[in-house]
Amino acid sequence: MSDIIIEYWDNKKLVHTFNKSGDEEKIFRDVYNKNRELRYCDRSYFKLKNKEDEQRYFEWINKLSRQTRFDMYYGNDEVE
Repeated sequence: MSDIIIEYWDNKKLVHTFNKSGDEEKIFRDVYNKNRELRYCDRSYFKLKNKEDEQRYFEWINKLSRQTRFDMYYGNDEVE
């Protein structure tokens, strides 16, 4: 697997770009959790730079059960 490029945006400005490599699901969970932490920070978010990575990310989220998504959003992501 190649590196996944993640961008951090704040107030419509690209602030930082970094690469992550490793298990794709762990990277997706990390991006999800980082965005969850920013849910009250208006106009701040993390996104995947590559459209194919972004598409796989949204496919991954949509495959999760409702309970898992609930636990990830309201809990501390200690679910399988």
